[in-house]
Amino acid sequence: MSGKKKYLHCYAERKDGVWQAFCLDFLLAAQGESFEETKAKLTLMIKEYVYDAEHGENKKYAKQLLSRRAPILWWGKYFLYMALSHLGKLHDAIRLLPNSIVPVIASEASLRADRA
Repeated sequence: MSGKKKYLHCYAERKDGVWQAFCLDFLLAAQGESFEETKAKLTLMIKEYVYDAEHGENKKYAKQLLSRRAPILWWGKYFLYMALSHLGKLHDAIRLLPNSIVPVIASEASLRADRA
């Protein structure tokens, strides 16, 4: 994946006052009190995940790590939310995360900056 951009399929939903965000392409999830906080956490998780897969101790498994997928239920929700979004019927407690999460290519310097 190094040197490439990838469109990621992500969404967030608010339940009982807590936001949860999901990245379907890497089976990652984050939680926070606000949408912005949750999106920022998921974005950092994605960057760290990709960096670790490509440069960490498990880099020999990078292909498997970067191709794991979420359960079908998450994908079903995502495509339902996409359809509702196109119809203008998406509830305020549900958000599709736009391409702003990509590119997912992470350098060590960008990870340090994001953590600061």
